[in-house]
Amino acid sequence: MAACEETREQMKKELSDYYVKDKYKFLSSKKAINGAKNGSQYDEIFLDSGKELFEKFKNSEYSKKKLCKKRRCPIKGRKSTLISATLKKISRNHDTNPYFNDNDQLNKEKIWKYSKGKSAINNKNNATHNKGDHIWGTNEVPRDDENGIKVIGSDTQWNIIPCNQDENINWKRITIQGYSDIKNIVYDFVKIQSNEPEILKLMEPEKREYYNKYKMWKKYCDSRNAQMYFSISTKRLDKVKIDVEKMLDELVKTTTQDDLQEFNIK
Repeated sequence: MAACEETREQMKKELSDYYVKDKYKFLSSKKAINGAKNGSQYDEIFLDSGKELFEKFKNSEYSKKKLCKKRRCPIKGRKSTLISATLKKISRNHDTNPYFNDNDQLNKEKIWKYSKGKSAINNKNNATHNKGDHIWGTNEVPRDDENGIKVIGSDTQWNIIPCNQDENINWKRITIQGYSDIKNIVYDFVKIQSNEPEILKLMEPEKREYYNKYKMWKKYCDSRNAQMYFSISTKRLDKVKIDVEKMLDELVKTTTQDDLQEFNIK
């Protein structure tokens, strides 16, 4: 006989605490699967069989409750975003690059072979002008970990090329047979130069093209005394992270439920 509605609802709630695969294994062991093929159908078998079958399941080797997911504070979840914004601000404050003028823009388009409104990675694709990928990331990039030095990319047009999201993620990544330590066209540029003729032969044609464009753009930036990145000590970087953490902790402490409710209403 089916359980009464109140008991049925309670069982349904309890069943949601268990893994589908474990409910399947138990029902299979009792030869009670009855052609069921998914979690909701397994639950129906328990519900229609009454509490006895469910109690047997709970006392069996198959009953392992799902681990409760730790609730993440939405404010603390913005830590990486705030660190990134802070590093961009530091980059701008310490930026001594020359003004990026119209002639620089023309040379940039010529070297990267794109036109306004198009991608520097593939000129057939559309891309937002003055936005795109930071050639050198504005988050921390290892440079000399032994001496506690990392770099952050300049948040200027010297270090930005227009491209779409997929290109942003993939254009710098490379795999070179026999060179497992070379994984990035930009960050591993010096390593590539150390044996450039051989490595370029092993490089995919489109990646070779990106490398040569970057090489020419780097040479142009050097000629204009412009930097695509700035060095930052690990000590300074750690202080940024600690300061952001402290700020978020304070914000969490001073933000009440009423504040969140008011925010949601607005």
